[in-house]
Amino acid sequence: MTAIAVEDSQIVGAITVWRPSVQDRYSIVEPMNVLPTHRGRGIGVRLWRFIEAHSSERGDRGLRVWGIDGNRGASHFYGSTLKLQPVGVGTFWIGQHREAATEYRQDFARDGETQRPFDANP
Repeated sequence: MTAIAVEDSQIVGAITVWRPSVQDRYSIVEPMNVLPTHRGRGIGVRLWRFIEAHSSERGDRGLRVWGIDGNRGASHFYGSTLKLQPVGVGTFWIGQHREAATEYRQDFARDGETQRPFDANP
């Protein structure tokens, strides 16, 4: 599923979630983008929350996303803004080009569990 953010008839952000074929699994977010001129306005958070709500309602266990470590904006967004937990490290590569990457995870509250509230301005 892909969601887009539109401002003045222009697409300014997009997020795609790849859902598992069975319930009780993690959905994978890839890719997620917001135009550089529109960052810092809450567009990425709203896109994430939209996907989060749909994945949670579907019964998914949570969301996972990989961020390239050299992309400080993405690392800050996933780790500090969304407060996702880093759960793994790996390498993103295309052809001969390789980049260190971190996997982040968001777990959804299950029956009887409490989910940590999100605060966009800690």
